[in-house]
Amino acid sequence: MGAQVDVVLVGNPRSGSRTRDAAERLMRRLSEAPFQIVDLADFSLEQDPMAVEGAWDAISSAQLAVVASPTYQATYTGLLKMFLESRRSRSVADVVAVPLMLGASERHALAAQVHLTPLLTEVGFRVPFPGLFLLETEYIESPALDAWLERARPALSALRLQDD
Repeated sequence: MGAQVDVVLVGNPRSGSRTRDAAERLMRRLSEAPFQIVDLADFSLEQDPMAVEGAWDAISSAQLAVVASPTYQATYTGLLKMFLESRRSRSVADVVAVPLMLGASERHALAAQVHLTPLLTEVGFRVPFPGLFLLETEYIESPALDAWLERARPALSALRLQDD
């Protein structure tokens, strides 16, 4: 694949969020490739069309994208949904997406799998393994993260070998 740059897409409307930190940490554990951060809190979707286009350029040319959102009213943020709907004709069929959601309660543990994974699939991403939900109070050293990585890494390695 060459000098592939992966992407971390953060759908938290607050800049400097735990969601972004968790997504960056996850990407570093998934891949040694360099990655670009698309933090939707850093620009206005309506007022900065060039930033939106640049973000989609990065995402559509990536091999791997960690797509992260805080749990908001039991699902992903409207900001993330609005951005994903701005895709237009960009193809993301070759991009493997990793759905990541942070939340305050285990009551929302299925949010990544039940809400974010179908959204990413509908947009056209490849989502080959279950979404990951982490408690915002323990995302740095989470047993759930370690267990998820143990299951996801072999699948990700196999996908990267297929694409080479």
